[in-house]
Amino acid sequence: MNHEKKIPVTYKSSGKQRFIEPIRQQTPREANTSVDSTAPSHVTFEPQSNLQDPQTWPEAKEANKSGLSSNGESGTKTKTKSKQEITKLEHFIAYAYGRKGQPLSVKSKVLQDISPNTQIPVESLAALQKLAIADKQFCVPRQILLATREIDGYPAIKEALRSFVQTAMLWQPIFRNPKVAAAIRNLPEAPEPHAALKLVMAEVVEKEELDEKDAEERDGEKVAGKSVDPDELRVNAANCLAVWFAVTRHLSLEDVTEALNDAVWAPAGRVADPEIAKLRALTGIEKAESVGLACELYKRRAVAHAADAVRASAEVSGLRASLAEAQLQLELTNTALYEIKIALEKLQRETAEDKAALHQSTETQAAHLRDDLEQLRSRVLRRLVTDVDMLGVGLSAIQSPEPRIHVIRDRVERVIDALQTEISKLREE
Repeated sequence: MNHEKKIPVTYKSSGKQRFIEPIRQQTPREANTSVDSTAPSHVTFEPQSNLQDPQTWPEAKEANKSGLSSNGESGTKTKTKSKQEITKLEHFIAYAYGRKGQPLSVKSKVLQDISPNTQIPVESLAALQKLAIADKQFCVPRQILLATREIDGYPAIKEALRSFVQTAMLWQPIFRNPKVAAAIRNLPEAPEPHAALKLVMAEVVEKEELDEKDAEERDGEKVAGKSVDPDELRVNAANCLAVWFAVTRHLSLEDVTEALNDAVWAPAGRVADPEIAKLRALTGIEKAESVGLACELYKRRAVAHAADAVRASAEVSGLRASLAEAQLQLELTNTALYEIKIALEKLQRETAEDKAALHQSTETQAAHLRDDLEQLRSRVLRRLVTDVDMLGVGLSAIQSPEPRIHVIRDRVERVIDALQTEISKLREE
């Protein structure tokens, strides 16, 4: 075959090389019948008919990369001009899968076009499912979630994209664990984020499962696709799940970093035991931005912890000084309390002795008073009896036929003298 007038074309994915005829320059009449070629490439998508058959999308994307499309009848290549703007949500999702995990950016015009069409038809969802399953490295859903963080003012689009990503995650076998599925659905009994990430990293991915999906059909031939590393798949799934938690549970960057370090980074770092292996891993980091961000977060946390430690140390020093002062005050108080206790015991002893002495003295005095009272009673009784007898004799002398006045006068004088004497004694006592 004469290749002088043909152009060699090499497919990057398969490495195959073919020769095609040069593209004929279009005439103005032909150009007018084509779709406007100035449409922006970042918002283009294949026609709706191809959306329903995702098997045609890889070839169409390959042709878009090389600027060529296949003509089945003649085998020649013609320039692709039929490009369709993204006007529906399924268009944008398919466009995201076409970027193979590259970062996504959504312009306001695209959001305006998508906003009336946020519902995905069943046939389109089936086609998107095939695209999601074909994403063997599972690198696209995370980019879609990150793109939703930049969407402002279109809650319906954000919710629809999150709902699709949730469905796409549940389609993947890497999330087959029921606990992980519960975490994706944000159920009450779901595990914590770091525990869910650990379950994903512990998921066993059989090599046979990946090999069955690695083969791709191009140009009617079965060719081997790029092999997927199970470790890379687990890391991509864990990263996507971490972003999902950050979006749906509103986790902070510190919480996301802690969860990823606990489930992904720390276990990977513990594998490299030899010094040379650690040095190779440190110097083999490709994305310095990611490592720098994580290190910066941990550095800020370390600085904060150091500041907290300084404040805590100052507080501890102050508390120690206060404790020493309190201990000294306690010792002084204990000493004073001991002295007061001794004085109280002495006072109690003295009071008891005084009380006993007073009680004894009171008892003695009461006995004497009782004796004096008895003596006084006896004396007064005798005096009264004697005086009554004398007064009786005097009364008898007056009542006789011949009253004897001198007798009664004598008796009355005696009674008066005796009573005055008794009164004097009572006054003296």
